[in-house]
This record gives sequence, C-alpha cells and structure tokens, in this order.
Amino acid sequence: MQTGWRKRENWEWAKEWASLLHDLLPEEACEAALATCRITLQGPKSVGEENKNWGRWIRMRMQTGGNIPRGIQTVQRGNRNWISTDSHAATNVILECFGLTLDDVFNHYGEPEEGQVIPLDLCTVIQAVAPDFAATAATAVA
Repeated sequence: MQTGWRKRENWEWAKEWASLLHDLLPEEACEAALATCRITLQGPKSVGEENKNWGRWIRMRMQTGGNIPRGIQTVQRGNRNWISTDSHAATNVILECFGLTLDDVFNHYGEPEEGQVIPLDLCTVIQAVAPDFAATAATAVA
C-alpha cells in the first residue's frame, strides 16, 4: 500500500490506536486504515453536482488493503486498495470506535459554507473532538 504521504504523526498515533479497529478490519489493515482515514465535510455546491449536494454532504476515504470494514455497507472500492463512502452511517461505524459520532464532528468544526470543503484526518478529529478519550484510551488499549 502507498501510505507514506500521510503525516508522520498520523502513523505514530495509528500504531498506538490501531487495535481499536480490530472488530472492524483484519489486524494487518487497521494501522493503515487509521493513519489514512480522511473525513471530508462538504458544503453546498462543493462537489460538482448541485442535485446531489444537499444537507450534510460527507466523504470518507481510507486505505484498507481491499478490506471493507464490518458494519459498513455502502462502499466503493478504489485503486490501491482504497475504499470510499458518502454514507453517514458508514462514517459513524468508524467514529464509534473512538466514542464519537458524525454529529460530534459537525458540532466541533461547524457546517461548511457554500462551496467550502473541510478535509479532516481521523487522527486529528479524535485528538480535537475527544481529547479526554485520546488521553485515556492508551491505558485501556495497553
């Protein structure tokens, strides 16, 4: 898998927290999935098709080695073993591993304005939205 383009901090964090995804993915895919997971919040008229771009539009992408996480039904497989989804339910499956929901993310970052795109690495989201969880989960995982 080509994963070196993500921030080093994401990889360090993923090594520590990858086990939190073990219920969803094979163990060998968890670290890359966590380090590469990106949730993009998109405002109206930001995805090119106005008729599709209403309400809270999101996209989540991650590199999983071709594996689809358990509990996620609406997924497109991409090249280089990527998966992509526009499903709120699928994004919540991943976020719930860290005690979060998509509503928590929107509450923290706000609603994107017309034409605005807010790309967020999952590692950054967890550290920003759930700092207490991030600080205490290390001892729970160890």
